[in-house]
Amino acid sequence: MSNAERKRQAKSTMKGATRQQTSESLSFPWRRLFSTCIGIALVVGLIVGGRQLFSTLDQPLKHVSVSGQLNHLSVTKIEKMVQGRVAEGLFAADLDEVRKILVEEPWLERVAVRRKWPNLLHIDLIEREPYLRWNVDQLMTSEGVVFKPEEGVAQFELPVLLGDFASRYELLSRYNWLNERLIKEGVVVARLQKEQRGAWRVQLAEGPWIYLGRDAIEEKVIRFMGLYREVLRSRILEIERVDLRYTHGVSVSWKENNKAAAILRWSGNSNA
Repeated sequence: MSNAERKRQAKSTMKGATRQQTSESLSFPWRRLFSTCIGIALVVGLIVGGRQLFSTLDQPLKHVSVSGQLNHLSVTKIEKMVQGRVAEGLFAADLDEVRKILVEEPWLERVAVRRKWPNLLHIDLIEREPYLRWNVDQLMTSEGVVFKPEEGVAQFELPVLLGDFASRYELLSRYNWLNERLIKEGVVVARLQKEQRGAWRVQLAEGPWIYLGRDAIEEKVIRFMGLYREVLRSRILEIERVDLRYTHGVSVSWKENNKAAAILRWSGNSNA
């Protein structure tokens, strides 16, 4: 093959390659575009479908279910407390906020709130149980929790503890100790007080005050119980107060028919 023929063949090959490249560059990427559109459509479908599904599931809360033994509160009152949240959706309702609203009620000791599909808000409650009255207008549980009901405490016929807030656990402990021992003799504690200077006194349900002072409280209570068994039981309703602050004696003040105080020297033993 001559040089001229080789040149012509090379030029022809180059022109063919150029035409092929031009044709490929001008062809539109339909397959890639189709795949992209399908992907976008799927994403949009998932978003729209998810919103519709959430909207279907998130029904407005229409009912409140309350469980737990209620002695001082009513289901109606609980429902009124949370009614502002009932209109919200099942998932939109802030359960922590509902719980905060409920725990502000003095009677409630424990609150659990949960959703129940499709449109129920379930509330499980535990009420506080009053054990004693604390000072003038509050109540106390057996664990020493002090709370103040909105309706007041006058209707609760419970023993009363009198003292400052910092001494509440000491008063509760002393009351339990006294009550455990005195109740064996049929003596009921109506009031127990710790005065600012630290002196103790207890009022019995029969009326008289028992003055115990600041020291040797347990020994004085034992002394009183022995005196009560052998001397005072039959006349307890006539007594104004019993003063045990004497080292070796007891002062008994009688009511109006005999106001003079009698000093009794008591040396009897008690097995209390």
